[in-house]
Amino acid sequence: MSTPFLSWRRPTAALAFAFALAIASSLVTSDAAARRRHVDVAFHEADVADAMRLLADAAHIGLVVEDGVSGKVSMRLRDVDPLDALMTIAALRGAEVRVRDGVAVVTKR
Repeated sequence: MSTPFLSWRRPTAALAFAFALAIASSLVTSDAAARRRHVDVAFHEADVADAMRLLADAAHIGLVVEDGVSGKVSMRLRDVDPLDALMTIAALRGAEVRVRDGVAVVTKR
C-alpha cells in the first residue's frame, strides 16, 4: 500500500507542509516591529531544531540553538506569532530563548 506524499508519518513532508502553511497564512505589514506575521503551524514528530529554524525564518530573526536542545515535537498552533511558537517549543524541551539584536539564542536551562 503506497503512502500519500503528505503523510504525517513522514516528518520531512510534515515540515514542508508546515512551512507552506506558515507562508500562506502570513499577513504583510510595513511596520518593522509588526513584521512578524502570525502563522498556522503543524508539526508531527519534527526535529526540534528544524521546527525552530522554520519559525525563526517566519519571524525574520536569526537563530542559534545549543547542541543540548534536541528531540522531536508534535504540535498544531493557529494564528500565532512565530517567535511565541518558537518559545513554546523551547519551553517544552526545557530550554530558554533570549532574543537580542534580531537573533534568538536557545539554550538548555
